[in-house]
Amino acid sequence: MNHAIYLISPGTDAMSPDLARETLDQLWDMLWDDGLVSTVFYEGRVTNAAAFAALMLSPLTACYAAFGTGSRPAGLAWLNAQEGKAARLHFCFFRHARRHALSLGRLFTRFLLTARDEGGESYLETLYAGVPQSNRPALSLARKLGFRTMGVLPGAAYIAEADRLEGLVLSRLTREEIDNDQ
Repeated sequence: MNHAIYLISPGTDAMSPDLARETLDQLWDMLWDDGLVSTVFYEGRVTNAAAFAALMLSPLTACYAAFGTGSRPAGLAWLNAQEGKAARLHFCFFRHARRHALSLGRLFTRFLLTARDEGGESYLETLYAGVPQSNRPALSLARKLGFRTMGVLPGAAYIAEADRLEGLVLSRLTREEIDNDQ
């Protein structure tokens, strides 16, 4: 597996606006075709390409995509809810690349936690995630990636497709844990 991560938005290192929009359209189509929309955006706020693009192009979101050989994305990740040097991580992997989910997850988490600015200062110390209790595959992947469960917020995950609330599992991964894992 040989993948490269590209920043879609925002920032000076990001894709051009036209390429970003074209890439987001491709990512949305893949999310839709793979039947991932209601799982990834379980709360029901992102239901179409325009809402997806608005979220990913928001100045409060940093969106990345992993590409293998060719022009087909293997997965995407985005950060939001940044507080200091901690940010909430979301990601998903497309059907054709699911067998690489663990290695892609490691690629994303290492990339994000080891990135530094021009002065050598790290951007992030901690990634955190909130996963609905019913999403067992995502919880399993998080554990395999080294995320440590901090607790469950009862009733914090609204599952729009089922019109119900369930617990949201909170977990975190630190740069120190990534460094110690190498």
